[in-house]
Amino acid sequence: MSVAFDIAAAVAAELNTGFAGEFTATLTALPGAGLDDLGTPRVSVVPKAVQPAQATRARRSLDVTVDIGIQRKVGADLESDVPALAGLAQRVLDFLWRRPLAAAPEAVFLDAVNEPVFAPEHLEQLRVFTSVVTVSYRT
Repeated sequence: MSVAFDIAAAVAAELNTGFAGEFTATLTALPGAGLDDLGTPRVSVVPKAVQPAQATRARRSLDVTVDIGIQRKVGADLESDVPALAGLAQRVLDFLWRRPLAAAPEAVFLDAVNEPVFAPEHLEQLRVFTSVVTVSYRT
């Protein structure tokens, strides 16, 4: 497997340990597939980018970026569903912040961002809450 998929799998494993019973994070290449089956939160972990970085004069490291998509169909009460799901995205970001990955101990946390907090066009067109947490690690 590639380093991007290795780190993404480690992120999914970490989320599954930390959020057991709340959701199951899945490493996937098609995060938008099957939007009809979103009665419970779907958490998709997708490798996004690998960028070489100079570690020393003789060595380089790799900065690996992973997207974590959080999706769920929303009911009629958008005013309570959207903030609650945005709160879940924030909890995912907080959970991963500076956390070592048990399945990839060589990966060092660099940064995380929640963008978009939610995608208004998904709410309007599909009645689906979609948020993306992006995390970066250096190996």
